[in-house]
Amino acid sequence: MPGGTRRIALLVTLAAFFVPSALASTHTLTKAQVIKRGTVICKTAARRVEATPAPRSQNPFGKTAPEGDRARALKFIVVCASSLESVRVGLAKLDAAPRAASC
Repeated sequence: MPGGTRRIALLVTLAAFFVPSALASTHTLTKAQVIKRGTVICKTAARRVEATPAPRSQNPFGKTAPEGDRARALKFIVVCASSLESVRVGLAKLDAAPRAASC
């Protein structure tokens, strides 16, 4: 029965294609869930920034800046940039419903 073998092969191929997409999660978060999870993401990043020593002077790269201020400023900038990136990535991973167009 060559026709039966073809049907089975076709069914296996179709199943291999459609089953993963059928099993994929289509659940989107509610607005409250997005806000709750987003708040956690943002507060975590804020704690990282607040735990990092800030420069002591207004111009940490100037000649009159206190010793070590340049290094503190550079570290602070790196932590701020890293924290912003982690917030961007974390918020992008949230499965939020698409925004409605506003007029």
